[in-house]
Amino acid sequence: MNSKVIGLVDDEEVFHWLVESNVKMINDGCKFLSFFNGEEILNYLRSSPAVIPNILLLDLNMPVCSGWRFLENYANSAVKTEMDIYILSSSIDPEDKVRAKNFSIVREFVSKPISSDFLKRALNRFS
Repeated sequence: MNSKVIGLVDDEEVFHWLVESNVKMINDGCKFLSFFNGEEILNYLRSSPAVIPNILLLDLNMPVCSGWRFLENYANSAVKTEMDIYILSSSIDPEDKVRAKNFSIVREFVSKPISSDFLKRALNRFS
């Protein structure tokens, strides 16, 4: 598997550690970028960074800028990159899944906790 870049946007530090640990067990060559709200990732992408995530794992409920707000701003911005966006949420509201389908940039809605099988599948799309 080639080296890929995974970005995680979630407000829980422990979740970052868990996801990064699982990703490194699957593919130690992956670069991992951490963001703690939607505004951080938007600002990062607007800065024309040299490293852009191939996969973005996006939580919905965060302070400062929610995942929904990130999706709305990103979908309407000129700063578009080719990345698979996966919503990761502990929400059990079926409306969230319906709303996610309204964004063509969202590849999949995944319920937390996420599995190693999901991470392998997401990473394998880029092998």
